[in-house]
Amino acid sequence: FYPIDKTTPTTTTTTSSTSWLPHGNDIRYANGLASYASIPKFIFRRLRSHTMVATSTTAAGRDDDDNDNDVAPSPIDLKTLAHDRVILFSHGLGGHRNMYSALCMSMAARGYVVIAMEHCEGSACCAVPLYTPFAPPVTSPTSATATNPLTVDANPPPTVNGGDDNHHHHHHKAYTMVPYMRPPVLEPHKKHKKKHTTTATTTSDDASAVSAATPLPAKTHAELQDASDLHFREKQLGERLTDVENIADAIRTKNLLGPLFGEKDAASNFATSASLQLVGHSFGGATVVGAAARATETFRNNKNNTSSSSSPVAAKATVGGMPLLGFTALDVWLWPAKSLSDKVFINPSSSQSPSSPIFSPDSTTANPTASTDVPFSVQFIDSEQWERWSENRNAIKELVDTINKSSSYCTPPTEAPTTTDDTPAAVDDASDEVAVVPPPRAVRHYTPQTDHLAASDMALFLTLGVGRKKYVDCKKSSQVIGEWAGLVLSQK
Repeated sequence: FYPIDKTTPTTTTTTSSTSWLPHGNDIRYANGLASYASIPKFIFRRLRSHTMVATSTTAAGRDDDDNDNDVAPSPIDLKTLAHDRVILFSHGLGGHRNMYSALCMSMAARGYVVIAMEHCEGSACCAVPLYTPFAPPVTSPTSATATNPLTVDANPPPTVNGGDDNHHHHHHKAYTMVPYMRPPVLEPHKKHKKKHTTTATTTSDDASAVSAATPLPAKTHAELQDASDLHFREKQLGERLTDVENIADAIRTKNLLGPLFGEKDAASNFATSASLQLVGHSFGGATVVGAAARATETFRNNKNNTSSSSSPVAAKATVGGMPLLGFTALDVWLWPAKSLSDKVFINPSSSQSPSSPIFSPDSTTANPTASTDVPFSVQFIDSEQWERWSENRNAIKELVDTINKSSSYCTPPTEAPTTTDDTPAAVDDASDEVAVVPPPRAVRHYTPQTDHLAASDMALFLTLGVGRKKYVDCKKSSQVIGEWAGLVLSQK
């Protein structure tokens, strides 16, 4: 999603659109949404008639296989383009890359380039990898990502070819589909259905790794199931973090944005000067927290390793080589990333188990002299539904409070603060200088009368009678997109 230049001959003067369900309205995405939400398929199949409307000032990327509408991408508007950042967006559990098109286009309309990822590790409602051993890379000239395959998954998750109604869309069979995958269910021990003393039989190798490695103290089946679920989600999170790093690296080194700029040098200059802002919703929120935590740990290690030498230290943490401006987590589902965020942001001197898939090797040993610097801004935006979830809310508040406790987390503003009542700012009598109060490094916002769907396009599709909370003001929920887009872009 990006601002377009309306003055060029190749830019159409009329409003254009592209299918909301990816890959030319592939029915498998609708079926995957129904399966994830446990809602009859016919409700989501009507989404095949929905499109993402590109306004006169923004454009949405075209589907890779939308061969009936192959046109050159509209050139980016360099005059209105915000050169300070690229926004990388991570979808939530059961989502897909177009699920947040309203929010992404709201940010693009203000001059920003927004790249919406689609994770292919089984957390999306459905995903079609551009390049796997089971499907050749897509080579459509209109797709910026098609000519730059980022990863080759040597051990991809189970895949399904074809699907319902594919006789109406013959080209869909050429793609390998990764379905939504739920955590495996542990089978209770025959003699100890309530308690487990050592291991548990399971339907998945991933789940058995939780209890098979070492003897466990007596735990209920529910506790073992929770541990298995966490291991499963942490493994998915680890793959999501790799996605973030690979795409950031592709922006910087592989001319990922080249087709939008027209000139390779223009794209390269933009990618070299821009910072990276990570934004995610729900599981995507955990993804950006985890990616920022990894970047923070690397930044601290580099700082500690060069503190006694004359080597220069990077002023910012980086992701895929791009400077990290900060992250915004919308209704973050913190649980999958909590052990990593606790280790990095709350207790950096602790050690962690090397078996966890989300930790780097540097995290597995305790470091009593670990730095506590966080060289970027942190922002959480919560709906009322998430505000009511006390366990998750308290974990977020603890994270925010811990980051803000130390002045080392704060960056003083360049100007003295102004007040709404025009009263003078505070003055230090000893020095006769304006006392500048550093802003908090981490902030949390809360919007009443909204639910978890408000950040996504689903808030525009579903009514109170289908999956919405009674306290939700549907009108406000549909209007909150612009407000939240403004909060994301206010991050400095």
